[in-house]
Amino acid sequence: MIRRTIFTNKNQININTQATIAKTLYKQILKWTHITGKIPFDPIPPLTLIPPRVNQSSLQQLACAYHDIHKTDDENKNEKSNDEYKRLAKLLPTNSIIDESKLILPIENPGSVRDATRLIFALNKASSDGTTDDNEILKDRIDLGFDVLKSLNQLSEGLDVRKSCRESHSDRSGVLFHVGQVVQHKARRWRAIIEGWNKLPAEETNNPSNSSLTKKEYSSSSYDDENEVEYILCLDEGDAILSRSRVMGTKKAKQHELEAVKDVDLQRVRSATTSYRFDGYNSTRNTFNPGEVFRYEYPIDIIEQDPNEIKESTERLKQSCVNAEIV
Repeated sequence: MIRRTIFTNKNQININTQATIAKTLYKQILKWTHITGKIPFDPIPPLTLIPPRVNQSSLQQLACAYHDIHKTDDENKNEKSNDEYKRLAKLLPTNSIIDESKLILPIENPGSVRDATRLIFALNKASSDGTTDDNEILKDRIDLGFDVLKSLNQLSEGLDVRKSCRESHSDRSGVLFHVGQVVQHKARRWRAIIEGWNKLPAEETNNPSNSSLTKKEYSSSSYDDENEVEYILCLDEGDAILSRSRVMGTKKAKQHELEAVKDVDLQRVRSATTSYRFDGYNSTRNTFNPGEVFRYEYPIDIIEQDPNEIKESTERLKQSCVNAEIV
């Protein structure tokens, strides 16, 4: 009887310790999402959870509530659905997949991580039938929490680069083309979609070269503009093959080497990468709509923007950054 009591006490201590660790992980993940802000992720696989990493009984109730609130026939609705699970079900993204055996959640930004963390913690806090999960199950869930936190910390470096990228693209003065626009190389004639741009430092735009005949210094190009712009391009697959350029990956070109494609029929560029980098082709504006990542990194890439509008947009963005730092 004494041995059984000691074993029970030790088991309870382990459960309490694991509960404390789980709560600490929960707070650390939420802290990460708060600090990171609203920076979009590159496309990543959705989060798939199956029991016992998510409580079986709680998952069943959540699935019941989720399908219940999406029914249109009031007569078929389950009146016994728990209100708390209905509240949780309403927080699920519209493209989630849920049934009694699995939960699949899309992860697109820190907000998605925050919502998924809160949902999973709520489902696993206690099973709906009042029982408590055993030690091994709790340990497995804690291991998952540590893996998630490790992955988020590894992701932070890339997201910091993305934030810096946004700041460096807060001024479009001197930039002729915008992300999503179709351009053509003046000499090689291949077409491409603009996926990004960067202003080059003065030492890169005015790089002198010596003539082998006169030893006199000449500029490597006739452009002395210290705001020379370099574009990141996604080539049309057909044009890339004809010009013997690589189809996959990106290519770079200077602003003076490119010109806008005016012919609407030639603006329909074919590329396997456009489906996840752009939100389709806009036939009204004759351009590709930038995806969420591009919209974040190039916040004022506005189509057909005149110099006055560029200046006003730049000033507004700079002021918002200043206000954010003050807060």
